[in-house]
Order: sequence, then C-alpha cells, then structure tokens
Amino acid sequence: MNATDVMLAGPATAQSASMIDEIVPDAPPVPSFDYSRVVEALAESADTPYMLTIAAQLAAMLRARIGCGELAPNQPIPGEPMLMREYGVARETVRKAVRALVTEGRVYVVEGRGTYVATCD
Repeated sequence: MNATDVMLAGPATAQSASMIDEIVPDAPPVPSFDYSRVVEALAESADTPYMLTIAAQLAAMLRARIGCGELAPNQPIPGEPMLMREYGVARETVRKAVRALVTEGRVYVVEGRGTYVATCD
C-alpha cells in the first residue's frame, strides 16, 4: 500500500465527490442504440451489430431512418450538434457516419448549408 492508496480512501474523497455533484449540472440521459433497427438496416450484411464501430452503428441508424422515409429526399438530416445529443456520441463519430453515407450516395453535403438526403433514382 502506498500514500496514494491512503489518500484516495480517506474522507477527502467523499468531500470532493459531494463538491463535484454541486458543481456539475445534471446531464441529460444518453439514449442507447436501438439494435433491432441496426440489425434491420444491416440485414444483407454479414457483420453483426456488436462488431461494428459506433460510427458504423450511427450510419446504420441514419440509413434506416432514410430507408423508412423518416428522413425524406432533398430534406436536411439533423446537424452534428443534434445528432451528438440525440445519440450521445462525439462530433468525430457523427462526421465518420455522415462521410460513410456520403460515400454510399445516400446523402450529399451543401457547403455552408448542411447535409441532405439524396433522391432515390
């Protein structure tokens, strides 16, 4: 046992935790992914949802929303901040997911305006 172990186990830790609770505002709950929608979106794929990165799961969720018509052609998809809050992910995760959809041709980016759902031809 070293000095760090004793310090962390002492009463100062309890006091610090209560001070943190007072300082840090309540964060909204982070929604979990609906894996059934991910599985449906990836039905043709050999990958299983638990083997996908978070960005790939988010791309699958957005793909499913586009497929069911929730996100309509030529309409904007939610912006980065909204997707970050809605799915509880980092900005870079959202960017990777959107880049994957752009690569697939499911969405397109209008510089300075946002990302839009591509039309089904």
